[in-house]
Amino acid sequence: MKIRLFKNIWLSLLSVFIVSSVVYGALGWWEGVENAENWEALTHTIWNSLVDGVVKKTGSISETITGVKTFSDAPIVPSPTASWEVASKGYVDSNSSSITSYDSGEQVISANGTLTLPHGLWQSPDMIMIYVRCKVAEYGWSVWDEVLYSEKHSTSGTDSRWFSLSFDSTNIRIKFANYSNVLPLVHKTGSNGVDINNNNWRIIVKAHAF
Repeated sequence: MKIRLFKNIWLSLLSVFIVSSVVYGALGWWEGVENAENWEALTHTIWNSLVDGVVKKTGSISETITGVKTFSDAPIVPSPTASWEVASKGYVDSNSSSITSYDSGEQVISANGTLTLPHGLWQSPDMIMIYVRCKVAEYGWSVWDEVLYSEKHSTSGTDSRWFSLSFDSTNIRIKFANYSNVLPLVHKTGSNGVDINNNNWRIIVKAHAF
């Protein structure tokens, strides 16, 4: 009998405690509602307390992220409007200057021949360099020797050995004189001038746009 009475008293006290806790919590919550300017502000406060230190998925609130963050997939970003904003690869590719250098590779030297070389630069070249590369050894020069060349004009009697160079925003053009040994050089180990054989050399054009 005493045990049952004690049990009933304990249950009553427990019920009072639970009810009091609920009422007290409700009153405290309602007081917070009354003190909040509006429901949105209250919701924002509760949300911030729950996700403090967590990056938000949406919203216009500025956040500072520290430490190294590794993305398993590339993030998608809008096109930048300020110098400090991140840019996507597509934006960089489409807004970068196009090709800024050109190399023609080996070109045949031919009497009275013309080379028209589309350089693909984004503007007319700012600098053009001409090289000749030895393919068959002669006059002391070895195979794969290269000589930095320039537009030259030399005459010997009625012969003319030279080429002209012109260019625009699309092409580089070289016009050779009508001679089988059109390009003069100096002997590699000597001091005398020589007229290299067209078939033994190749011409290379390199250009740059700044």
